[in-house]
Amino acid sequence: MNIEQAVLQKLRQLPIDKQQELLDFAEFLYQKTTTKSALLSVRGLCTDLRGCFKSQNQSKIMPVV
Repeated sequence: MNIEQAVLQKLRQLPIDKQQELLDFAEFLYQKTTTKSALLSVRGLCTDLRGCFKSQNQSKIMPVV
């Protein structure tokens, strides 16, 4: 039995309100994972842009926080 099958088996044994809690938790974990990836992408984008601005005008570079 794989993880998906085990989760489904347990899910089906729970009352409806607990199934909703499990779904809410799964959505929370998913959002937490996707948000972290998005933040890493934004940081990478800022780093890339900083390099572009650095070559254009050395005196106006602001530190990226």
